[in-house]
Amino acid sequence: MGFIAGATALLVPGEGVSATRILAYFDINAALILAVWIVTVLATARMARRRPWDAAMVAVAPGMILAGTINWDMWAVGLLALGMYCFSRNKLVLAGIFIGLGTATKLYPVLILGAVLLLALRTGRIRGVLVTAGAAAAAWLAVNLPVAAANPEGWKYFYDFTEDRPAGYSSPWFAYNLVAGRLGLLPCSPRQSTPWR
Repeated sequence: MGFIAGATALLVPGEGVSATRILAYFDINAALILAVWIVTVLATARMARRRPWDAAMVAVAPGMILAGTINWDMWAVGLLALGMYCFSRNKLVLAGIFIGLGTATKLYPVLILGAVLLLALRTGRIRGVLVTAGAAAAAWLAVNLPVAAANPEGWKYFYDFTEDRPAGYSSPWFAYNLVAGRLGLLPCSPRQSTPWR
């Protein structure tokens, strides 16, 4: 994600920190996320040709519309969609590369390998999961090893931050805590999974 954020910053004209540059960064970032969203919708449409509503559901997903510009999750979603498209076309190495790059952006794209494993077990095509998982691991390592070697603390920061951070805007716990705070109710905390205890 640092590469994406940094590359986006390089596209912002001017120097220093100013309101104009901050707004330009947001605008450029939003345009790039929109482009990735379009790629995701197109990949979904190509994957499910007989089910166009699958792509339509991605195109009008409320989560994307409401929260698409508050983080870089869409990059992981787009890379994962490309990986799934390649897998559906039996381009296993390319599928693994996209899944590995998506996992280098956010951790959840690696979960799709569980579905790939189930498909492989169901169809008896174990080679598919091995090739895809191997390519995903190679892509993830190609992105992460140089960064981890050059700056171990910086590389580790994302994982520490993810483990310790509170609920964010995309979380139902955040929504509950926001409403609870205004109504004088007890908020949910990381150690307390239910608000009524």
